[in-house]
Amino acid sequence: AFFVLAGSFLTSYAKARTAVEMPISNTDWPDLFERQERIIFLCLLLVVNGLVGEWVNLHFDFMEVGLWTMAALCHFTALQRFIRARSMLRGK
Repeated sequence: AFFVLAGSFLTSYAKARTAVEMPISNTDWPDLFERQERIIFLCLLLVVNGLVGEWVNLHFDFMEVGLWTMAALCHFTALQRFIRARSMLRGK
């Protein structure tokens, strides 16, 4: 869960830090795993984990796998934003 939180903070930080350096618009930041996608993914993960835990007795933790997947996607999105911010600041 810590890695998910860190990736989410990094995603927000890249855009906010770029906005401090130069004026930016909110429409130029189409990324893979933004806030809405993170919320939907987490809600679906909680529902699936609850249903699977109730109905199926597997030794497989959907929550752990889902959180690692979410952490990877959050960090990938942060990397996308860092690269975009770097190119915007260099072109300034």
